[in-house]
Amino acid sequence: MVGVTADTTGSVGSLLAAIAAGEATVTEVVAAHLAALHRVSDQTYAIAAFDDERALADARRLDRAYAVGGVTGPLHGLPVTIKDWIDVEGFACAGESGQVDRRPECDATVVARLRQAGAVVLAKSHAWGPRTGARMVRHPADPARTPGGSSTGEAVVVASGASVLGIGSDSGGSIRLPAAWCGVFGFKPTAGRVPGTGHFRGSAR
Repeated sequence: MVGVTADTTGSVGSLLAAIAAGEATVTEVVAAHLAALHRVSDQTYAIAAFDDERALADARRLDRAYAVGGVTGPLHGLPVTIKDWIDVEGFACAGESGQVDRRPECDATVVARLRQAGAVVLAKSHAWGPRTGARMVRHPADPARTPGGSSTGEAVVVASGASVLGIGSDSGGSIRLPAAWCGVFGFKPTAGRVPGTGHFRGSAR
């Protein structure tokens, strides 16, 4: 799912270009998006877990690397959010199962590849919030409407502009439906094209 950044109307490409050109630091970009995510989550209940200290530490590490040798990869500094069914090392990952104390020791393959390319994980987003006792995730434009599911939180935060790129999973419309209902672009790759390793309670497709 792709949307605009929290502080500009530019594309993912323009955000990456600004970071690469030294017009914005990764720390500035990450801090702005974290603030936006907190605001949006307060209104929509879209976020399942934050780890601001971890995200900002990753951002500062990338800024130090940039000062020495420039960008570290094609996604250097790109802030991303991840559906709570997908493992992110160190982040809480309940997978909407109620196991709120579960913290994976390694990244799902898709997350590892994003990080290797220079992306920064900001937060984990709810699928169907009520399964964990959380409040129903609200539509970003109209709280009386459903945002769809099950990659619900990703569609909401991208549509709100708080997340520039969200990773979900889809076996029966779980990216495509919420993306369509929230008015953002959602893409399901060919089954097996992206490894599903690290997708909690089953394989991502």
